[in-house]
Amino acid sequence: MKFKLELDIPPLGSINYQKPVLCIGSCFAQNIGRRLIDNRFKVVLNPNGILFNPISIGNALLAKNYSEADLVERDEVWFSWQHHSSFSGTSRETVLHGIQREHELLTSTLENSEHSLFLTLGSAWVYEYEGKVVANCHKQPNGQFTKRLLSIEEIVAHLGPILEKSKAKQVVLTVSPVRYVKDGLHNNNLSKATLLLAVKKLCDLVKHVHYFPAYEMVIDELRDYRFFDRDLVHPSEEAIDYVWEAFRKTYFDSQSLEMARAWSNIKSRLNHRILHPDTKTAKSFLSKLADDQRKFETGYFP
Repeated sequence: MKFKLELDIPPLGSINYQKPVLCIGSCFAQNIGRRLIDNRFKVVLNPNGILFNPISIGNALLAKNYSEADLVERDEVWFSWQHHSSFSGTSRETVLHGIQREHELLTSTLENSEHSLFLTLGSAWVYEYEGKVVANCHKQPNGQFTKRLLSIEEIVAHLGPILEKSKAKQVVLTVSPVRYVKDGLHNNNLSKATLLLAVKKLCDLVKHVHYFPAYEMVIDELRDYRFFDRDLVHPSEEAIDYVWEAFRKTYFDSQSLEMARAWSNIKSRLNHRILHPDTKTAKSFLSKLADDQRKFETGYFP
């Protein structure tokens, strides 16, 4: 007897730990990116900071050169409308340097024809300032912005050409399972439906674009508030681990699965707390661990 619905996701085995992975989008992309980093993958993670809407995510992929003209000052704090507030600061030079540093990493990754691209769309609701979509409102007064829901056609028209021209070996699109309750549950559902329909069209239009059903895993497979954090909005660590395991099985090639298993074994031993380091048992454990770690680094990262 089955007690839950389960998604059937065919393995693609298309991501290798030696090739760069670019993760851009909402905090869910951040979670997957961090797990890739923890598993020793080459990752460029949210070079513009966490982004939620498809327009800002697409703009980040255009890899334009940023200058002082892109910065805005409010109450002695400098920021960019195209970046997350984590890039803001009181020094214009420091803010611009941080933006340009991440931009260089993005540009070099986009030029690598072996890279994979992982995009998580969070919300189809956008805020516009002076007629342009902003990535972040930077806690500025709401009256400065116009809020509206993107259409399916707008999303496809913006992201389609960008993904078509991308040199990525593969593009993986996901929709974030995070509920944006500040929009209201009905408006959140309208937003997610818009994103899902837009993603379907993008997958149909662009050959190397695929959909990974992270949204359905959390909402339909797990479908219980115990798999959400205390705010009842963000997936819990257990839920993220569940999705991560499916992502790993779907996209890691055999070499990467082997490396990840080997690294997991070493990492758990590195985290092992030794109460009596002077004993023969402890010294033997540490010696074997050091030897295994050397073999791992030589074998996988020569």
